[in-house]
Amino acid sequence: MDELAPGLWRWTAACGGPGGWERDVASAAVASDGVLVVVDPLHERNAREVAARYGAAVRASDVACSRLRCEAEPIGDAFPGLVALPLGGVDGDGLLLRLPGHVTLVAEEALTGTAEGLRTSASPKLVSRDAWRASLDALLEPPVERVLPAHGPPALERGREAIAAALARPDWSAERPR
Repeated sequence: MDELAPGLWRWTAACGGPGGWERDVASAAVASDGVLVVVDPLHERNAREVAARYGAAVRASDVACSRLRCEAEPIGDAFPGLVALPLGGVDGDGLLLRLPGHVTLVAEEALTGTAEGLRTSASPKLVSRDAWRASLDALLEPPVERVLPAHGPPALERGREAIAAALARPDWSAERPR
C-alpha cells in the first residue's frame, strides 16, 4: 500500500478477468473527518466480508445499489468531501469519484494508465460516445492533481494535464488485450 498524500492510499492486487485476462487492479482509500472510505473496483466480490470485518456500511451509486448482490446504501452525502460523478453514455453505473481535499480523481475504468500515460477506455456498456466524452471533458474544469485509474499506473502529478493528454490520444479500448 502506497501513501500518496496524508490520508490517501493506493494499492494493487492481481486479479484474473474474463477469458484469462490477468491484470493488476487498483483500489484506493481516503480518510477524512474521521471516516475511512475504501474505493474498490472489485467492490461486489468482497464488500460483504470487508464490511462485516470492520463494522462498516457498503455504499454505492443509486444504480449500483439496485444491482449488487450484497446489501448496499446509496452514497448520498455520507462522506464529507467525496463527490460522485456519474459517467454519461454508459449503460449501468459508471462512476468517477472526486476527492476535493486531495485534488484527486478516482477514475474507475474510464481512464487507464499505460506506458504512454493515461488513455481513455470506453466501456463495453457504452451507449452514447458523445455523452461519455462530455463526461470526460467535464473533468478538465476543476483542478486535479492526481488521477487513480483502476488499471495501470496512476498520474500522481499534473492530473489535469494527464487527463487532457488522454483525451487527445486514441481510445485504448480498441487496443487493449481482451
